[in-house]
Amino acid sequence: YDDVKETLGWIQTWVSATGLSMLQMGMDRSSFCQFILDLGLVDQDKLPFVWAVSVFDKRAKLLKVTSSDPEWVDPHLETRSPVLPVVSKWDRMEILDS
Repeated sequence: YDDVKETLGWIQTWVSATGLSMLQMGMDRSSFCQFILDLGLVDQDKLPFVWAVSVFDKRAKLLKVTSSDPEWVDPHLETRSPVLPVVSKWDRMEILDS
């Protein structure tokens, strides 16, 4: 439990330092990629970046991205909404544990 709590603290510190907004339910793919690079969690010989991101991709769920601002949506999308691959906070911890 303590190691999970410590890792969550690292994540929150990193999010605050980078100025990124964290989704309440988890982390999106681009933030995850930047996170593992910034903390030096990947190494092309021991833990390849591509493998780490593939673990994220296996667990990610698509989240529909919406806004109450009508000008935010691209008019070419018509009634479609963009989606963002996101992992929950729990899945993020399991990925880091892999």
